[in-house]
Amino acid sequence: MHPWPCAATKVGGAVVKVHRAAIVAAAGAPSAGPGVVLDHTRAGVDVACGAGVVRLVELQMPGKRRLDAAAFHAGMRIESGTLLG
Repeated sequence: MHPWPCAATKVGGAVVKVHRAAIVAAAGAPSAGPGVVLDHTRAGVDVACGAGVVRLVELQMPGKRRLDAAAFHAGMRIESGTLLG
C-alpha cells in the first residue's frame, strides 16, 4: 500500500516528503515566521508555524528511502533559520 497524499516541502530546491510530524508547542507564536527551521536535532526538525511549533520526525529525500529523524540528522543537516517551502 502506498500512503498518499503526504505532506511535502522544499529544502534547498529539493522536494522533501514529510511522512510523520508531531506538535511540539501548540500555543503561542514563535519568534520566527511560519516555515522557518528553529532547530534540527536527532529528535527531528522543529519548524515554526503560525501558532506553535511542529516537529518533522520522518522524512524522505527525492529518490531515497524514508528516514526517521535520527537517521535524517546523520545524513543531512538543516541549519536553524532556513525557510522551508
